[in-house]
Amino acid sequence: MACSFCGLDRRQVAKLIAGPKAFICDACVRLSKEIIDREGSIEDRVGGVRWVVLSELASLPPRTPRAMVRKLVLAAIALCEDDPAALRQLASAAWSANDPEGGVLALRRIPEADRTADDVIAEAVHHDTMGAYAVGIALLDALDPATLSPSAREIVPLHRAVMQLAGGLVKPEDARGLERFGIDFVQHVLPSLALDDGYRRALEREALLVQARAVVLAGELTRAEAMLREHLLAHEKDAEVWALLFDIHHARGEHELARTARARALEHAHPEGPIAARLRDATIGPFR
Repeated sequence: MACSFCGLDRRQVAKLIAGPKAFICDACVRLSKEIIDREGSIEDRVGGVRWVVLSELASLPPRTPRAMVRKLVLAAIALCEDDPAALRQLASAAWSANDPEGGVLALRRIPEADRTADDVIAEAVHHDTMGAYAVGIALLDALDPATLSPSAREIVPLHRAVMQLAGGLVKPEDARGLERFGIDFVQHVLPSLALDDGYRRALEREALLVQARAVVLAGELTRAEAMLREHLLAHEKDAEVWALLFDIHHARGEHELARTARARALEHAHPEGPIAARLRDATIGPFR
């Protein structure tokens, strides 16, 4: 009896293990384990580091400086190369860490053959968060309806309406129709969609923004204010809603209320985001 790998017989090895048709000695077992560990270690280490970086991104405070977030995002992109699922996870983590540009970078690294309609929709939403409304709308308009899931076909018009209103791309005469669209989405469309609770709440908020901005466009500022304040009772850290409330008070010349709304928006908005940039430059009454 001898090792089928190295040829040493049983008298030359410490232990010889018998299989159905072959033998292996203890030295060859150790060598085999070293080869497996060596060849598998790089992939395992990359996976471990990737997990650490994504966990670090997820744990960052919401107002972390973009430069710090971007370093983690770029490191994770290098680790997630050619892994579409990991890149999608990274894009979501970057969005949660208030770095939508980093999310776009991650989504664009997904190979074209693996890129889905949902990836394009996610990229459009990232551009919306950046204030690049025209780019987001262009991405949505370029989608082939045949590639959309039934849920996506219902959700894409909502995303488009949000971007059109936020970007000032809607005529006043279309305001009523968009308000009605937002109401119908919440009452009839959203209940029929199979979504997790977090995504459902996010879409409810988008529908509220569509209704509120449409009402503002129609000139009914008091009604829009009531809608926004009702939302803030449960979501008082919503910087975008505070910013819209600032616009309403500013338009009515209510300087003290406008200052309060601006202060609350700046308190909760990311200091390097488009909301903070716009409000820092806003003037209220005779004083900045």
